[in-house]
Amino acid sequence: SVRCVQETDLSIRFWDIESGQQTHIIENAHNNDSVVGLKLIQNDKYLLSFGLDNEIKVWNVENKKLESSFTVGDQPLTTIRLTSDEKLLIVGTEFGQIIAFDLESRTQKFKFETAKGDIRSMAITSDNKFLISVSYGSVSYTHLTLPTIYSVQISVVAVSLKKK
Repeated sequence: SVRCVQETDLSIRFWDIESGQQTHIIENAHNNDSVVGLKLIQNDKYLLSFGLDNEIKVWNVENKKLESSFTVGDQPLTTIRLTSDEKLLIVGTEFGQIIAFDLESRTQKFKFETAKGDIRSMAITSDNKFLISVSYGSVSYTHLTLPTIYSVQISVVAVSLKKK
């Protein structure tokens, strides 16, 4: 059956989309801290969750059991991204850090201090070479294979959707 997961403050809820029924709930998934985000990986076999407790947790979707977890520094996490091969996990923090981890070994690969302010959004290019990150007033891009970070200060971004 088709599954859906949802974070609701302190818990993670699993749903069967076809029936509209909740099938499972993981209470207090992040040690009395809010769950900030979720990401299904490896053909929906595992669920990554991250919360204000600075932990990344890997849940087995079938049995709803915690497989592993690791702490990511001392800053609250705001966003996560995975490379398309699901080998590199990249996190953004509230105070402008970008941290990359090898997902298999759970080891830190690199860490950068970016512009001031929290990382609001990140995207990885399809070839897994570059990470684009956005914080208030700044866009940064990181070469993931070197790794080197470049930052550009911005004040306003406008996009034209006009057809020619």
